[in-house]
Amino acid sequence: CNMVKLNPRAPLNSMIELCEAIGSWAAPPAELNEMFKQILLGYKNSIPPDQWASFYTQFPPNLAHRLTERYGL
Repeated sequence: CNMVKLNPRAPLNSMIELCEAIGSWAAPPAELNEMFKQILLGYKNSIPPDQWASFYTQFPPNLAHRLTERYGL
C-alpha cells in the first residue's frame, strides 16, 4: 500500500490485477482495509466518471460486486 501511495502511476498498467489482489482478501484487518479503500477511491476520483465506469466494466462480476460492496466503488 505504501509503495502505491508513493508511486500511484506504477500499477496503472496492472490495475485489474491490483484490484483482484485487494479483492482477494476475505476479511482484511481494519487498517489494511482502510488503506485499500483510500487507494481504490483515489484512483476512482482521479479519472473522469465515464472512464472509471468503462474500466470497471472490465472486472469479473464477482470482483466488481466485492469491491462495490466493501469499498463503495
